[in-house]
Amino acid sequence: MDEMQAASGLYVPYCTEKDGSSRPISTALSLDVGKNLCLHHFLACCRTVKQRLLPGQGQEVSSVRLDMLSLTWSLSSTGIHEGRPAGYPATLLDLLTTATYQLRPMG
Repeated sequence: MDEMQAASGLYVPYCTEKDGSSRPISTALSLDVGKNLCLHHFLACCRTVKQRLLPGQGQEVSSVRLDMLSLTWSLSSTGIHEGRPAGYPATLLDLLTTATYQLRPMG
């Protein structure tokens, strides 16, 4: 078990918006399951943005292949895993979503 991992081995996944507001997107999960859930939440948000575009609007966004998107994870000194969108240039990802993800250890 990783030294920084929560004693319980469980993490609560949070979605943090650009304005700083944060909300949990699930109850406590294992690290791998939490990362997978965050990725699926991120992809669902991107799908919603793409579907809301009117024809001819946001050509760069409509060309994004969702299977090329991912979250890149890093571990902070406080034991929080932080996931940021990756797979396309940052300017394009900003059009899709401004959210980042956190897996906060329980206990």
